[in-house]
Amino acid sequence: MRSLVCTAALVLGLTACDTGQAKVELEPQKAPESKKPPQPEMTPEELQAARRAAGFKDKDELAEENIATMRKGEREYVKTRLAEHKAMLAKIRDMLGRAEKDAPKWAKAKDPQKAYDKFSTKYKEDTKSLDELYDQLMEGGSQIDVQAKLVGMYRSFENLNGDLGPEISAEEGFATAIEELRGLLDELDQELEAIEKDETLVVNENYEPEK
Repeated sequence: MRSLVCTAALVLGLTACDTGQAKVELEPQKAPESKKPPQPEMTPEELQAARRAAGFKDKDELAEENIATMRKGEREYVKTRLAEHKAMLAKIRDMLGRAEKDAPKWAKAKDPQKAYDKFSTKYKEDTKSLDELYDQLMEGGSQIDVQAKLVGMYRSFENLNGDLGPEISAEEGFATAIEELRGLLDELDQELEAIEKDETLVVNENYEPEK
């Protein structure tokens, strides 16, 4: 009789039926896991190429891009102030020529120190004016490209000026220092010429030279 009742209960969709036997709990079935095929290992070169294709850049590439950006920015800065840079180089050439020409006269003068002092009075005034222009041009530049060369040249010029004296023309290094400085000026003139011709460089049209 009990089995008939249970059968009826199953037919009616009822789940509760006491058969007097222990119930068996069935574990829920898990969905089968899909196994991905193992990915082949990539060499460092292949990994780097894949990252580059995906748009990633390593630190060396980023550093190179940053330097290139700074270099272009500095050259645009110089092109905007091209006239001032050219004027400064021309002034230094003139001062080198004056020192080279007058130095032998100081040693031959009756009073070498007096002869040198007469020369240096105007020379020092011009040097001070040149220092002001140099500081003005260096104020906003990054000094990693053409301006870095300009810094090196100007330091050599300052060293020469510090060595000037009544007997400088007799020093072996005097003529050499003059020649080396002119070589540096030639290199900088070429740099300025290249910057002037570079049409990719953008000039700041709002810039106004200081008076």
